[in-house]
Amino acid sequence: MTKAEVVTEIAKKTNISKVKVEEVLVAYADLVKEKVKLDESVVLYPIGKFFPKHSNARKGRNPYTGESIDIPAKRSIKFSPTTKTKDYLNQ
Repeated sequence: MTKAEVVTEIAKKTNISKVKVEEVLVAYADLVKEKVKLDESVVLYPIGKFFPKHSNARKGRNPYTGESIDIPAKRSIKFSPTTKTKDYLNQ
């Protein structure tokens, strides 16, 4: 489902203009990114939680040459669904 489709569906269900729905959706996405960058979690009950994931720097191996390489530390964002969401999906 694309962002435009999400906006359209929410607008239909709430009788709010597509422009306003898109503004809220973009604001929410920005908020999640900002908070996760600050190492905070964002919970969207009852769907799930967005949280930061940290990977430490480590040594790796180039599979083609066998040469040892340095893999830098990195941060990413993870999503964990709630138990209610998991149960709903597995009915």
